[in-house]
Amino acid sequence: MASFRRDPRMVAVTLVALMVIVGCSPATDSRTDPARQTPARSVVDMDVVTAAPTSTDSIAAASSNPPPPARASATVIPPTQTPPTTMPGAATEVEQLVEDATMAIESDNFDVADTLMRRAMVEAPNDPEINFLMGTVLAAQNRFAEAIHRLDRLAANQPEVVLPVLGQTAEWLELQGDWTEAERRYRAILAEVPEAAAAHRKLAFLLMRQGQRLEAAEHLHALCRLGDVEELELRSLLVGMIALPGDSGRDELEPIGELGTARYEISQGNREAALATLRAATDSPAAFALLGRIHAENSDAESLKTWFDEQAETVPSTADHWVAVGVYHAQTGKHGEAVESFREAVELDPTDKFALISLSQSLTKLGETAEALSLERRAQAVAQTQSLGAQMAIDPARDENTIATLAGLLEALERPFESLCWRAFQVMFSPTISADERQRKMAEINLSRLRALQTKAAQP
Repeated sequence: MASFRRDPRMVAVTLVALMVIVGCSPATDSRTDPARQTPARSVVDMDVVTAAPTSTDSIAAASSNPPPPARASATVIPPTQTPPTTMPGAATEVEQLVEDATMAIESDNFDVADTLMRRAMVEAPNDPEINFLMGTVLAAQNRFAEAIHRLDRLAANQPEVVLPVLGQTAEWLELQGDWTEAERRYRAILAEVPEAAAAHRKLAFLLMRQGQRLEAAEHLHALCRLGDVEELELRSLLVGMIALPGDSGRDELEPIGELGTARYEISQGNREAALATLRAATDSPAAFALLGRIHAENSDAESLKTWFDEQAETVPSTADHWVAVGVYHAQTGKHGEAVESFREAVELDPTDKFALISLSQSLTKLGETAEALSLERRAQAVAQTQSLGAQMAIDPARDENTIATLAGLLEALERPFESLCWRAFQVMFSPTISADERQRKMAEINLSRLRALQTKAAQP
């Protein structure tokens, strides 16, 4: 398997006037080196982000008013925090302990930080900031269960910190390998704060790593609608089935589980390894559906028939399932049934060029040549978006004309929010426009996004 390394050129664009981050900190390299965890940062208050470009990692341009500088403390507690429960005159001592512990964390002296924070806990056992920092120290030592238990107990007694606790503990659960519970907690945040961009982002990447890419796409689309999206996330929307080859080896997309591993293997061109992985998968309808799809794309009629005879007990809820069923019907000359299956696949995944081409071919067999030609052209446009995305995934250079072409294709494919976000990147990478012109264009794009949201809301 490839070595997973962070891309230092990761770029984000924020068009939105509201970005809510609840307890989710940036991804670290800890997945590849669990014995060497770095302290997790937890941003748990609600901020309005309307900045001009500030770094290569986060570029915002929705307003002329820059936000206040980001706070550099290891843990930031909501404005509703309670003061330390210390005796008069003891606050200075607690503050000094926290400051010394924070410095120790930054120097990777976690044993020292642990000792200092335990002294602080004696003085202020119910203070949220101290509990969060104590949890950070425990997590940095891979003592995730203790860290999670501490914050869960804090949330049980102080409801105002429930969302920050959910966000931070979900991240620790993910690092610990309890992906199901991590997913549940991210979803709990979104149930309370549907516009929590950080929770959408964390959940999307967790789902993609597990191979649940279409489910992840729902949250990536939410980021597009919010106007808070990274380039890797936009590229991930170009292909529903797998990550682009140049992206699949990135830290953020490191595969977990059988389905995630199989999709990674397909992205690397190793279908035989994917077949072996999927055959070993147990009690996974999604893995079984992908197995059928590979047989279909490999034109393995015998294996596909065996799969079809066994698939009656599965739940037909994935594009992979409908592609496999559609190909089986097409191979047996039942093009009417094939068309129905391929339509289901395309409805679930509009980026599925194989399903689009297969649908066009079956319609041609039925004499529906006009629609078949239209779908063939659509498949070609989808293929072009994926080719452009694949090029950007391996080449750090950015050409505004290439991005403009991609945005135009997505607009023609009736994917307006993706198109607008790519147009924002086009503006960002343009070497010819002034800062004032860039700001004006970004404001226009943001306005178009808001209008598109209104249009979408008005649709039945």
